[in-house]
Amino acid sequence: MDPTSGARMKKAGGFLLGKTNLPEFSYWIESDNLLSGRSNDPWNLTRTPGSPSGGEPAAIAAGMSPIGLATDLAISVRGPAAQTGSTSMKVTHGRLPITGSWPRAPRRLSCCAL
Repeated sequence: MDPTSGARMKKAGGFLLGKTNLPEFSYWIESDNLLSGRSNDPWNLTRTPGSPSGGEPAAIAAGMSPIGLATDLAISVRGPAAQTGSTSMKVTHGRLPITGSWPRAPRRLSCCAL
């Protein structure tokens, strides 16, 4: 099941290329987990893009996709975007729906980022 914002992107003609890596419970300083390992900065594979949602900006910086959708609680997407040479925009809270996204606990504080 896709989050509401992802379903809306599909309805508008977008399609899913893949889902990026998140750490356990989405709480860590870099995109790493035991299942699929660490996401790397595409410009320097010895570095991580940082933050739990760093996989999406790294994929965009690597040219894998022209646009992405991720959740941003503090600097989860904007920080890695800056570190990988791409850009991100945290929209006004409530402007894009976050229903269906995970984790549920801090969802009221989080919002989508493009």
